[in-house]
Amino acid sequence: ADSAAVVRAVAAYDAAWSARDTAAVGRWLAPAYRYFTSQGGVSTRAQVLAMLADPAYRVEWAERSAVEPWVAGGTAVVSSRWRGRGTWSGGRFDDDQRCSLVLVKERAGWRLVAEHCTQIVAGPA
Repeated sequence: ADSAAVVRAVAAYDAAWSARDTAAVGRWLAPAYRYFTSQGGVSTRAQVLAMLADPAYRVEWAERSAVEPWVAGGTAVVSSRWRGRGTWSGGRFDDDQRCSLVLVKERAGWRLVAEHCTQIVAGPA
């Protein structure tokens, strides 16, 4: 039951992100939330919400697949693949990433505390 609830939480988070609903995304992100980028950067909750609200950030297409949750007590780690393309700060992005999301169970439901995405790159032929 918890695994299914975690999968639903991630889907609802993704839907809020795609709709650029900063209020809803803000409810999904715990106060101490951190995002770890493919390039080694770390963003706070406030920085992530500011990026989502910035008109320079546009997602033209996105999908999350291969969603696999592991739940232990009140903590869940979700492995997934996130693909998307769009623009950010005047440049284009076309991402294909393996992501892990860490969620904690609170009274009101599951919330994200951390996310890390690593760009998938093709190896040598």
